[in-house]
Amino acid sequence: MRTALIALLSFVFIAFGNAQNTPSANTKIMAGIGLGQTATAFETGQSNYLPFSIQVQHKLSSKFSLGLFYSRVSYNGPQHIVSDGLLQQLKHTYQQAALKAAFHIDRIEKLDLYGGMQLGLNFSKFEASQGSFDYFSNHLGLQPNSTKLLYTGFVGASYDIAYGFSIYSELGFGTTLLNTGIGYRF
Repeated sequence: MRTALIALLSFVFIAFGNAQNTPSANTKIMAGIGLGQTATAFETGQSNYLPFSIQVQHKLSSKFSLGLFYSRVSYNGPQHIVSDGLLQQLKHTYQQAALKAAFHIDRIEKLDLYGGMQLGLNFSKFEASQGSFDYFSNHLGLQPNSTKLLYTGFVGASYDIAYGFSIYSELGFGTTLLNTGIGYRF
């Protein structure tokens, strides 16, 4: 973790050092929905709503950007029948807030290919949608609320469609495997 933090700070230092030499700095706000929710991909469950995300990306140079990212998702886990015959089901809501650092390749007009790393926090909230949370706490060791460090990589593409608007898709391992949506550059 310390190595990842040092690498991120090094990227920020290099980007700010080069940002004054380029006229192409801009800011983009992007909103999207997630496809392929990571939690339901590894265990059976049902989403309560489509995962959504919002992010702000500021290009410090033509090749590097920093951004802020927020995502939220909620799902109901599989139903468990415990030894006394009671039905138990867990609802999991989690949110991610992160700092994103990305490198860009924009050699094709209107197309921006990028990839980088994301460092932030993952906030989890567990509650029993059926039964009692005591079962999950005592037998599975779950806590109702937890916060964990998030560090992951991503790759994406953005295509300018008109008047500062763009469509984008990102592949990564966050709340979803694929995030797609629309962006606006100002």
